[in-house]
Amino acid sequence: PWDHVSSPLGSTRVENCSCSPGHRGETASSCMPCGPGQYKNFIGLGVMALNGSNTVRLCSQCEAGKYNSEFAQTNCSQCPRNTFSRDIGAIDSSACKACPTNSQSPESSSIRYNCTCNAGFTSDGGVIWGPDMTLFACRACAVGTFKDWTGQDICKECPKHASSLAAAPRLVDCTCIPGYFGANGTDCEACKPASFKPAAGPQLCSLCG
Repeated sequence: PWDHVSSPLGSTRVENCSCSPGHRGETASSCMPCGPGQYKNFIGLGVMALNGSNTVRLCSQCEAGKYNSEFAQTNCSQCPRNTFSRDIGAIDSSACKACPTNSQSPESSSIRYNCTCNAGFTSDGGVIWGPDMTLFACRACAVGTFKDWTGQDICKECPKHASSLAAAPRLVDCTCIPGYFGANGTDCEACKPASFKPAAGPQLCSLCG
């Protein structure tokens, strides 16, 4: 069909006619739509490939981290954030697998290694050598530590005489322990003689009596 055929702007010869984007063929009169899991984003017969001793024209397959469920497409859809897909030529979004709990990834992620632990979480160190290399789980930062960035790194200790709840995602989540005072996220000072502080937090020490 002629709606499968196109030519560059200003063409002067019939030889300039070729398959439209989203279509491929051996000649301009035999153009067919690219199938699901495929795309073609240019005017032309298609990507040249060998089929035994013969040369054929093909559409490109969707790259890992992408998919396409329609015919005659000029590009592939991206796997959404917090997923990944190793599949080439994926035909629907079910190829996009969820990242491990408490981790995230950018769009079009192609391997599980692209999933990195959220702030407040660190890798459990579990590594299995296989197609995805890193098959980890993310665990909460321990009490008294924090992590304010994404990644597999270990959590940092809170400042001196400060502590935090588990899974703390910010330095300011570290607060002074009882008997010590200071701003959140900073080293804490001990209450002076004749003063006390029974609770955690940034509040000042109270005088005795």
